[in-house]
Amino acid sequence: MNDETQLGKRILENGNYLKVQTEQDLIEHTLCHEGGGRVQAKLTHDGALRVKTGDITGRSPGDRYFVTGTEYDEHINWNKTNQPLDREVFMKMMDRALEQMRNLPDPLFFSDELWAGADPSARFPLRVITQYGWHELFAQLMYREGRPGEERSGTWTVLALPRFQPDLELDGIDSDGIIAIDLKERVVLIGNRLYAGELWKSVFTAINTVLPMERKILTMHCGANLTRNGKVTLFFGLSGTGKTTLSTDDQCVLIGDDGHSWSDNGIANLTGGCYAKLHDLAEEREPLIYRSMSWGSVMENVELDDKRRPLYDQGPENIRGAYDIKV
Repeated sequence: MNDETQLGKRILENGNYLKVQTEQDLIEHTLCHEGGGRVQAKLTHDGALRVKTGDITGRSPGDRYFVTGTEYDEHINWNKTNQPLDREVFMKMMDRALEQMRNLPDPLFFSDELWAGADPSARFPLRVITQYGWHELFAQLMYREGRPGEERSGTWTVLALPRFQPDLELDGIDSDGIIAIDLKERVVLIGNRLYAGELWKSVFTAINTVLPMERKILTMHCGANLTRNGKVTLFFGLSGTGKTTLSTDDQCVLIGDDGHSWSDNGIANLTGGCYAKLHDLAEEREPLIYRSMSWGSVMENVELDDKRRPLYDQGPENIRGAYDIKV
C-alpha cells in the first residue's frame, strides 16, 4: 500500500529538514540554541537535560481537536476534550503551518524511523518533525527504534511547531494553542505548546481510537510490570496517582508506566520510555526513577540549585522527567 497520505506528502515536500543523528547532537543543539528564552535549557549535575515549558507546565486537554469527516466520527466521544474541527478549517490551518515551515530560518528536526508499540500486532510507524532539539530527544526516548527490514506502512506524522498559533477568528478556536488529530490523514499538528507530553498523549489518543476499531486490540492508560512468579500487574489511575511509582517496583520487571495494548500476544508497552512525575522525588522511595534522571534523560520545569542539583520539592506540581527503559 502507499505509505503516504496526501497531507503527509505535503508536509514532506514543504519542510526544510535536518535528519536526526545522535542524542549528543540533540543535547548540544539544545544547549547552544535553546538555552535562552522560555526553554532555559541546562545540564544538571548528573547530566540530565533540564528545560522549561513557559507558563503552561502541563498538558492542555482543552486544546485537543479531532478533524471531522472520517469513518471514526461516530465512534468518538465528543466532549470538551474531544472537540470537532471541520476538515476545511483544519486544511486552511495546515496551509498556514506549512507556510511557516517554509520560512523558518533553521531546519526542522526530522526522525522517520520511530515506532509506537512493542507488540507487532499493535505497532504504528511514526515520523516526528519538531522545531526544538529537545522535543526530538523526548520523542526518541518515548518511542522505539525500527527493527532491521521492518516494513513501514501506514506511517503517522507528528508535526510540532511551538511558534505556530491558530487564528482565533479564522479557525473558530478559543485558545492560542492547538493539538489537532487527523485520523484520516494520519497527522497530528501541535501548535504553540512547549510541553513535551503532548508529543506522547496525542499519539496515544490516536492509537486509543484506531487500535480497538481496526485491529480489535484493547488499549489501556495504565502502568504494568511482571512479578517474579510470572504474573502481570496493571496499575490504573489518572495522571499523578502513582502508576509510574507502582510499576517501577524494583522487585518486578517493568513493562511500562503509562500506555499499553492487550492483544492475543499479551500485554505490551506502547512506548519505549517512561514519563514520570518528579515532584518530591527521593532516591530512597523511587530509586529507579531517581537514578534515571541522568545523561540522555529530559526533565521539564525542575528548579536547580547553584550546583545544578534538582530541587524536586520546588516548582510546579507537575514537573516531569522522560527516560528510555530499553525493553
